[in-house]
Amino acid sequence: MSNSEKQILVSAVIPAYNAEACVGRAIDSVLAQTLPVHEIIVIDDGSSDKTFEMVEQYGDKVILIRQENAGVSVARNTGIAAASGNWIAFLDADDEWLEEKISRQVKIISQNPDLRWCAANYFRAMGGKRESIGDEKLVEQSLGGQDCFDNYFEATLQGVCHAHTQTMMIRRDVFDEVGLFEPGKQRLEDLDVWWKIGYRYPKIGYAAAPLTVMHLEEHDPELVKLRLQEKRGVEIRQLVARHLPIAEEFGMSELFVRFAGKQMRRRLRTMLFNGFGEDARETLRDFGFMFSWYVRWGAWLLAAFPKATSAAMRGISWIKHAAGLNKHVTRRYGRAETEKHTVDDS
Repeated sequence: MSNSEKQILVSAVIPAYNAEACVGRAIDSVLAQTLPVHEIIVIDDGSSDKTFEMVEQYGDKVILIRQENAGVSVARNTGIAAASGNWIAFLDADDEWLEEKISRQVKIISQNPDLRWCAANYFRAMGGKRESIGDEKLVEQSLGGQDCFDNYFEATLQGVCHAHTQTMMIRRDVFDEVGLFEPGKQRLEDLDVWWKIGYRYPKIGYAAAPLTVMHLEEHDPELVKLRLQEKRGVEIRQLVARHLPIAEEFGMSELFVRFAGKQMRRRLRTMLFNGFGEDARETLRDFGFMFSWYVRWGAWLLAAFPKATSAAMRGISWIKHAAGLNKHVTRRYGRAETEKHTVDDS
């Protein structure tokens, strides 16, 4: 290990809420790292199951903090405040790191002393299947022999930078500058922070090989409800609206509009798929300037008949799935669960 690598002390922060079924896997994956972390901090966010007892079994291998339930943002903030390392690495309690995750990212950081953050490709896993979220060869080609992207927004826009929370390593003092995760937010609180970092430090380290595993099996019924509610697009509309003036302040308005437009188009398809016609129309009214004219007109037409549009899109999706044309690893909710959260606003 080089001297620069020895100076990188990584604090692993794991928020956990009712995670007794999976938190052990997350902790074990950190303990199995080929390059040990400086410390592991688990924040039990007011769990009502045996999460605390499960983590307590690890003894002094883990710093265990118990707090009243306040949400994932506050839990992560608690972990950051307690960290003594100069770099923070995040891991959700239901996910895991591959054993070379820390060593590979520490190497990238040590070779690029100007870096303030680093992410990586990752696997999605469900039902025994595992799929890389990013095309490793395409990512390597885009990196061009380097281990950093010059601009987080541009690389994400091109579909080669998949900076998910469980892959993130961020220098501790960056949070003093950009702020912490917004309390009370249960969804997209991580994107809010990543975007704030991206304005100030566009360059991001990136490992093309998957270094973490995101498990899509559900453990918390409340989390399922939150994910389904997110499909209405309320949170992404609020987030983009809040960041438009910030991007302009940092001279990134044009790039951010293109970047956010891609995000909004994806969410717009989800709204239409789930029959959220009014949400789709609100998105088009407030953010239509981000879409091409043919996307605007097509979406307006589809949003005018939300039930028919949703039925048609679901039918096409079912046919593709039945025919084996859609081989991606994705979360799948039962029909009754999704229909319960679908709005009839025709």
